[in-house]
Amino acid sequence: MVNSSARLLDSGNLMLQYNGKTLWESFKYPSDTLLQKMRLRIKNNTGEKTLLKSWRSLSDPSVGIFSGGINPLTAVQLAGWNGSSLYWRSGSGDGRIFIGLETMNRSYLNRVTFEYDEGSASMYYIQDDRTLHFRLNPEGKIVRMAWNMEKQDWAVSWTSQKTECDLYDKCSQFGSCNSNKSPVCSCLPGFRPAYKEEWGHGNFSGGCVRKALLYCERNGTGKKDGFRKLTGMKLPDSQDILSVPEIECENKCLKNCSCTAYTYYLGIGCMLWREHLVDLQEFSKQGADLYIRLASSELGNAFCFDRNFCYVVTLFIKLVVFQVLITRTRQPNCI
Repeated sequence: MVNSSARLLDSGNLMLQYNGKTLWESFKYPSDTLLQKMRLRIKNNTGEKTLLKSWRSLSDPSVGIFSGGINPLTAVQLAGWNGSSLYWRSGSGDGRIFIGLETMNRSYLNRVTFEYDEGSASMYYIQDDRTLHFRLNPEGKIVRMAWNMEKQDWAVSWTSQKTECDLYDKCSQFGSCNSNKSPVCSCLPGFRPAYKEEWGHGNFSGGCVRKALLYCERNGTGKKDGFRKLTGMKLPDSQDILSVPEIECENKCLKNCSCTAYTYYLGIGCMLWREHLVDLQEFSKQGADLYIRLASSELGNAFCFDRNFCYVVTLFIKLVVFQVLITRTRQPNCI
């Protein structure tokens, strides 16, 4: 093509130009590596995506079966696909970290930022550090590569998948995965395996079902539902995000019959889940709080199924005990 040219910039971006206009550039159609000044992005209104594509093998740079990039459902999260099937996700981002990554703390991500605005999302480096980059390897793992000065070679300093619990939806609906337990899958409190025999043989695909019907499922008879707090969790996939104060988040879920769980996370807001909860993990460190909806009969103490009511009752009991102790200490000792 006359008047066409190719330019390789210092950033590593290869640009094909014609009469001064850019026809194509490698940063918009990357291979397996996220370089400095490159952006992973997605625009829902146009369908435009910038994704990493794995090599077929370490010795074959043709396009493999894995891809990785931004998956903005409601909040930004990193995701990996095997063909068109989701096989890994990072959990939502709060503007600083991805809250579903137990082994990737703020020190790993302090050079990376991500943005979300009206269905468009992007992730990029905020520091020009040529000793670090992310790569999607032929096994489908997103790895963080760091330059080893002593060995003069690249080394993996973090990987997206360390255990089988990192695989998407390992324990199916209402199941939770913990790599430190055997078996790794267990049902959430208030749930039981849908197929007990299959579950016992290590087939968790059937997931879990409720032990007791919710208030709405009982046509509004009996006591109302409440919530049980789970700590140190990788939050489920496919949440709705509401711009409401934290104090209103629980009621928003309770008033919606299809809402099965909620939490409030600083930097993200009120997060609600409808219908099935999938891709949960129990972390040994970090993690988030999750409040799952249960029938009153599954909440232990029958009168304490409302969390706010429990707080009031607990506070009242503490005040009574405190008053009794004060009264006793003030009474003179009689011999």
